[in-house]
Parts: sequence; C-alpha cells; structure tokens
Amino acid sequence: AKVSHRTGSDHVGCPGCAGRSPTDQHNLLKWCQDNGEYGRKLIEEWAEPDLGMRDVMPAANKKLSWRCSAGCTKDGEAFTWEAKVSHRTGSDHVGCPGCAGRSPTDQHNLLKWCQDNGEYGRKLIEE
Repeated sequence: AKVSHRTGSDHVGCPGCAGRSPTDQHNLLKWCQDNGEYGRKLIEEWAEPDLGMRDVMPAANKKLSWRCSAGCTKDGEAFTWEAKVSHRTGSDHVGCPGCAGRSPTDQHNLLKWCQDNGEYGRKLIEE
C-alpha cells in the first residue's frame, strides 16, 4: 500500500481485516462450510478449474463458472453457467438458470416442448 493511503484521512488498513480480500477466516469456502446444505450445494456446483474457493470473497461481484448439481445437461454434459458470487451467496440464492427454465438445456428447450405438446407442437416443428 502507498504510504499516503496509510497516513491519509481515510486510514486504509489491512484489506483482509477490512473484508476486502480473502483470508483463512473470511473466504467463499469458509462461507459455504458455515452455511449448511446450501453451502454444500455451492461447493458441489463450483466449476472454476483455475481458481480456488479460498481465493474468492463471498460477496464478490465477479462472474464465475458454476455446474448444475440437480441434473441439468446440455449436449449430454452437466449444464454450466456464469453468475456473480454475490448472487449465489446473497439472500435471493440465485441458482441454475437451466433448472429455472431461463436457459435452454437438454431437459428444457423448444424442440422438447414441441415434442411433448401433441399436434400443436408438431405443427410448430414443421413451420
């Protein structure tokens, strides 16, 4: 840190102590471990190959990769998507957009809907 940051009127201190940088006591993995079943689900859905959960803050606004743990697939592979960490850990607990029907998957897509909806579905396929 710059000396002026430490001696100026705002007295910027340790980023880890201030909750701006991951530490052993404050990181996404620790948050997940402290948040029961939902935390275990996030651990299971983590899909960042080059970044560890210990290196991320629970309220990070960075979009990272997640993998559906409920069985959604796309082209036969586990469905993955990007979401901000803060959206996954916030009070709204944003989950898999494939499960919610907001993104096409092998289980939820227009062709599947048409195949499941009789004559009207067949008509749409033909058009």
